[in-house]
Amino acid sequence: MFCAGVSPRPKDKPFAMQCRGVVYKVSCIDCNFRYYGQTDRALETRLNEHKRAVQVGDSNSKIAQHANRFVCSIDFNHATIETTRQETKTLTS
Repeated sequence: MFCAGVSPRPKDKPFAMQCRGVVYKVSCIDCNFRYYGQTDRALETRLNEHKRAVQVGDSNSKIAQHANRFVCSIDFNHATIETTRQETKTLTS
């Protein structure tokens, strides 16, 4: 997926992880749970926050609640960019 200032080639995951202004999806390895989020910061930064929330059992985090309640593993390594915030604005305008 193309993001401003980021390589459009999907195989370039390090570049995609620096995307800002995206809607992203994170899935559970053990069940059908999917979390959709949006961030204006780099995707990598937001995913690291989610990882920390799971590690410390943050009760304010939906991902951490799921992982800890159901003893599931969240697949942060395969998070996907669903759309950019700009595309979302266009769809809802």
